[in-house]
Amino acid sequence: MRVILNVLTTVVCVFLFSLQANAAKPEGAEGSAGLSGKSNDEKPFPFLERQQLGGAVIAYSPKDVVMIMKRTDQLDADHPLYCGDGMCDQMVVLKTAISPALKMEYLVVYSPGPSADPTFIFYDAADVGYDKALFTIGCTTLYIPENGNIYTTGHTNNMFDMRRKFRVNLGEFTEEVQPFYYVGLTTKTRRAMKLYDKPEGGKVIAKIPANYAIEVLVAEFSDGLFIRNYLIKTQFGLTGWVRLGENQFYGNADIEGLFYAGD
Repeated sequence: MRVILNVLTTVVCVFLFSLQANAAKPEGAEGSAGLSGKSNDEKPFPFLERQQLGGAVIAYSPKDVVMIMKRTDQLDADHPLYCGDGMCDQMVVLKTAISPALKMEYLVVYSPGPSADPTFIFYDAADVGYDKALFTIGCTTLYIPENGNIYTTGHTNNMFDMRRKFRVNLGEFTEEVQPFYYVGLTTKTRRAMKLYDKPEGGKVIAKIPANYAIEVLVAEFSDGLFIRNYLIKTQFGLTGWVRLGENQFYGNADIEGLFYAGD
């Protein structure tokens, strides 16, 4: 009898574990993970559909979304965003609630940017006009899972492939503050640098030469997109903060791959 009870207990425990593992994914779930801890789907938000837009991608929930996919010169002439001057590079992509519970819909417009810096523009779908944009964000991938937030990635109008989250509430877009921005860039220095124990400087941890292999781990969270302070790991395995110089653009960056991409 004791053996039977032990077997039944084991079966119940396995069943409960299975229920917990298959419960609804939390906000921002990026795929299911097995016992190994590795994701079975490497794409963020695998349940979203994706649409290629030239140099960018928009990922959206097909539920409660109205796809439009029209360039502004293809809109009706009386549409507030109609462009008839031959200089039309924007596309009205879709209409979405973002947060269905709030009953406010947004029109999402895509622009490739003047120098290959993809941008998404959000309007109140009930009050559209070129001078009425609610929010503009540079990114190469925009995720709209309709949970009240939007998520962005991309190295455009910023210093690296930046991952960001914005809470959306009745026309207001507020960035979720992170301890750091994740960078995860394996690269090398282009000049000799010092590693410090604090972002603002302080004690020197190490001195590293130019053309030295490093991994950029995280960036200091900042309101601006020209970020200068980064936590790096040396080839040996030491960690420390470096501060980039001013005017970090492609071709003259202190660290290869860390430069302001935009206008």
